[in-house]
Amino acid sequence: MSLPPLPGRAGFDRESVQSKIVELYLQLVLAKETVEETHKVLYVHQKRVDTLRREISVREQSLSICGRLPLDILGLIATALVDVDPYGIWSFRSVCRAWSEAAICTPRAWSKVLLEKPRAVEQTKAWVHRAKAVPIELAVSHTEAMHPGLRDVLVGRRVLKLHTPAGLLNTDTYGGVDFGGLDTLSVHSYAQEETGPLLDYLLSSTTPPSALRHFNIRRMIANPDPTTLPHLKSLHLTLSTLWLADFAILIQSLSGTLQDLHLQQCNVLPGRRGWGNTFVPASPITLPHLDDLAIITGSDQTEVWGHRFHQHEELLSLITSSNLKQITCSANLLDEARDKFEGTVERVGVVLIHGGNDGRETFEKAYGWKNLQKLQLIGPPATLTRVLAVLEDASLKLRTGVKELTFLVQVSEESKEKGGLASLMNMVEKRTEHLRESGRSEVACTVKRRSMAGYGIPWSD
Repeated sequence: MSLPPLPGRAGFDRESVQSKIVELYLQLVLAKETVEETHKVLYVHQKRVDTLRREISVREQSLSICGRLPLDILGLIATALVDVDPYGIWSFRSVCRAWSEAAICTPRAWSKVLLEKPRAVEQTKAWVHRAKAVPIELAVSHTEAMHPGLRDVLVGRRVLKLHTPAGLLNTDTYGGVDFGGLDTLSVHSYAQEETGPLLDYLLSSTTPPSALRHFNIRRMIANPDPTTLPHLKSLHLTLSTLWLADFAILIQSLSGTLQDLHLQQCNVLPGRRGWGNTFVPASPITLPHLDDLAIITGSDQTEVWGHRFHQHEELLSLITSSNLKQITCSANLLDEARDKFEGTVERVGVVLIHGGNDGRETFEKAYGWKNLQKLQLIGPPATLTRVLAVLEDASLKLRTGVKELTFLVQVSEESKEKGGLASLMNMVEKRTEHLRESGRSEVACTVKRRSMAGYGIPWSD
C-alpha cells in the first residue's frame, strides 16, 4: 500500500500553492473594495430616499392643509383667481374634490363669463348656471356675431358688465337680459357703426334709468344720446369717428359726473355731422370733476374736403378742468397740454408715435412740468432707448419731486421688436443703477409692456 506524498517531497508544488494564495488574496481585496463602493452608493441613494420622503411628507401636509381649509376660504381663493383669469375656475375645480366642491358652492367665482370662440354655448350655459343669482360680467372677445342658443342662456340674467361686438347688438341675443344695473359697456366694431341707436336699443327697456358708469367704444361713430348716460364717469373712444361740435355738446352734458375721458387715434372732424360744408364752431367744455384725460392722435390726421384738419389740438384747447391730475397725450399736443393744465397735473404720459420724434426733446419738455410726480413715456423700444441716454447727460438737471419714471413699450404679439424690449429692460436696469450709485437720481425707473390696441376686455387690465 502506497502513502500520499508528504510536504516538501515529490508531488507538492509550493510555487503553485503560493500563486493560488496570492490570487485569492487579490480577489478578497477587490471584493472588499467593491463592498465599500457599494456601501457608498447605497448611502447616497438612502440620502436621496430620505430627502424624497421629507419632500413627500411636506407636500402631503400642504395638500392636507389645503384640503382642510373651510369652503368659504377656498371660495375666496377661487374668486380672487377669476379676477385675474376667468378661465382659472375650471383649473381650480380640477385640483381635488374639496376644491371642486368649493368652486361649485361659490357662485361669485362663476360670474365672469368669457366667450373667446363662437358657438361655445354649452360651456357658457354651465358657467351661467353655476353663477346662480349673482349678476354676471359677460365678455364676447371675438368679432363674429353668431351665437345660436346664447339668447336662451342669458334670458332673465342680470348683467353688470358687457363687452360685445356691435353685431350682437343688432340681433335679439340680449333681448331677455336685465341691463338695469349695467355698470360697464364696451362695444367694438369693424364698420364704424352708429353708437346712438345701438345704445338706445340696449338700454331702452331698463327700469330704473341706466346706471351705466363706464362706456368704451372702438371703431364706431360716437353719437350716443346723453340722456341714456346720466351717471357716466368714464368714456373711452378708440379708432372711432366724432364731429367736434357735436362731441363738445355731448361731453358738456356729462360734465356733472365725467371723471375719465380717453380718445385714442380717433377721427376728429370739424363742425357738426350732417351740416355739409357749413363750419360750426365747437363750444368750450368745462369738466369740474375730470381727473384723467387722454388724447392720443394717430400717425395721420383726418383729411376732409381736401384739407388737413388738426382737430385734436382744438379739442384739447376747448377742455377746462380745475381738478385734472393726470394727462396722457401725443408728443405733438404736449405744449398745448402744458399751457392749459400744468398747474394741477401731477402725472404725465407722452406717446412718442410720430415720425421724426427722437424722444429727447419731448422728455425734457414733459420732465419740466411744475408739479410732476410720475412720468410715463409710451412708444417703440428704439425711441425709448434714445430717451435713456438723456438721463445720463450730466447737463440734465435732475429733480427731486419726480417719484416714478415708466417706459411703456408698445409691441404687437407678432412684433419683431421683442428683442428690443428685452434690450431696453436691461439698459434701464443698468443705467438706473449707475445713476443711483453716482448719486444723480433716486427716481424709480421701470419698463412695462403695452400690447397694441386690440379687443382686450377693459376691466381685466
